[in-house]
Amino acid sequence: FKYSQMKIIKNDKEIPGIKILGRLLKLSWQYKSGCISLIILQLILLLINFGALNFTGISIDYLRKQIEPDSINPKWPFGLIPPDSWSPVSVLIAIGVSIVIFAILDSVLSYYYRIVMTKFTQQGIVVELRANVYEKLQTLSFRFFDSRSTGTLINRVTSDVQQTRLFIDGVLIPVVVF
Repeated sequence: FKYSQMKIIKNDKEIPGIKILGRLLKLSWQYKSGCISLIILQLILLLINFGALNFTGISIDYLRKQIEPDSINPKWPFGLIPPDSWSPVSVLIAIGVSIVIFAILDSVLSYYYRIVMTKFTQQGIVVELRANVYEKLQTLSFRFFDSRSTGTLINRVTSDVQQTRLFIDGVLIPVVVF
């Protein structure tokens, strides 16, 4: 699926997908501060996960070095090498504790990220967009409402606002992070 192939017909005119994408990006730009804070949190979570994965690799390399002394030395982060006085079990315990600390940080920050994401999208974007759309609907003529059912309009407003929210938190933020 490509945005360039997506088209919407409005007033008997086709709107190309790239123009729709531009409109969505322009609309998303209004919420740049919330998006940037979520992106920063997402990057921090990514770094924490890489740190835990790095320590897992170090533990494997360290064990291999203990079993096969001719193998390469593990690459310790920031040049921090455990003291020679530590036993191999002590080194492995220190690595394990580091991994647990990374896991705790990851779970706490993931929880915080979800709270921030929910508040930003559901209490920020959705509420504001609905208010703006309802405000715009109130300026339309009675003839517009006579030609359409009220339930259809409300459903359309609700679904369009949710689709915009999904674009921001399901497309825009993940694309920027990855």
